[in-house]
Amino acid sequence: MFQFDLEAVLKYRVRIEEQCQLALAEAAKRLQYALDVLEGLQKEKNDIIRHFVKMQENVITSDVIKRHFSFIEYLKSREEKQEAIIMKMKEEVSSERQNLLEAAKKRKAMEALREKKMAAYDSEMAAKDRKELDDFAVIKFGNGMRK
Repeated sequence: MFQFDLEAVLKYRVRIEEQCQLALAEAAKRLQYALDVLEGLQKEKNDIIRHFVKMQENVITSDVIKRHFSFIEYLKSREEKQEAIIMKMKEEVSSERQNLLEAAKKRKAMEALREKKMAAYDSEMAAKDRKELDDFAVIKFGNGMRK
């Protein structure tokens, strides 16, 4: 029966790949959340701007204008901070993707080695079977000649 000498290493590489998949999924999930936050900020800013434009149809005080502009500037600064966070998260996702690709490459190399070893083992077993059958045929032929 075939036994791969490096089976423990292969299992370890599979576990590492699974951990990389989980890390990538978590990073992608955090990125999506950050994108959702940014979308919410942009929506809120656009709603405030629309509301402000509607308010301009009536007479408004400079204090109201100042508060609206201040709040819009605040939302813009939060958007910029969120965009910086998103850029870092995109880099993290890219890094995790690279880690996953590297882990998959290492696992595939081990699996290829295992397949090669298994093919050699199968070939060796087939050769042994042929030799036994040949020996059996020679013995049978030799016994037939004696009679």
